[in-house]
Amino acid sequence: MCLFGLEDITSSVQRQRDWETPGGIAPIAECMFMGQKYGLGTIVVSHTLSGTSPIIRDNAETIVMFAMPGEHPHLICDTLGVTLEEAQKIKTLRPGELVIFNPALWDKCVYAMFEKPQIPGKLDESERRRTVEDFLKRIKVCGPAPLDVFRPALTLKASEVGVGTGVQHNLTSLQLEMLVLIATGVPRPTCELYAMKGLTRSQGWRLTKALELMGLIVTHFLPTGKRGGQLCFYDVTEYGWHIPLPIVKTKN
Repeated sequence: MCLFGLEDITSSVQRQRDWETPGGIAPIAECMFMGQKYGLGTIVVSHTLSGTSPIIRDNAETIVMFAMPGEHPHLICDTLGVTLEEAQKIKTLRPGELVIFNPALWDKCVYAMFEKPQIPGKLDESERRRTVEDFLKRIKVCGPAPLDVFRPALTLKASEVGVGTGVQHNLTSLQLEMLVLIATGVPRPTCELYAMKGLTRSQGWRLTKALELMGLIVTHFLPTGKRGGQLCFYDVTEYGWHIPLPIVKTKN
């Protein structure tokens, strides 16, 4: 089990992050409900309730709430399962007061108090160093990953298209340029690739479809969660990486 503590992460758990992320769910929100599958636990420390992603609010196993003067009482009622009168009191909790809601342990919201920690003195430097060294001894460190891991996923092998890597296709200059464009730089949506080559959508589709039928590229679709449908990206296959390409000039 890996536990991540995200301190003052308010801006990164806003509901707007879900809208901006393809698929309509941000990575932190996804961890909140996929954590059990992947063995991940997340502690999110935020300063707002209404602005927090509803996906995170709905999938939080334990909620610890301090004073929330700016929040609507009905939202507090729905989140903690309290009455409107109790929600009004929660809005004005004083320092040292809090409420905890964990349905797995108790089906009611619990009120609690804590005293201000009494720190006897300043931590001695030798004690601090010893604590840090003991912590670092338990840290497992590994070297950086080789650059090969950043190569695009080779989802289609040469054997799967029924040809050997020594076979060459009679590609046109435009097909060669498009293949080089897909293989280099950051992944670009199809419409952006077509625009860079001065092609219409129908012309670009026929061009890339021919490359796909030859087993040189593969298509990936990515949902956006917004109006307009999916984004389409191309990826060079293993067979495509073995095609010897001449040096070609591409238009900017």
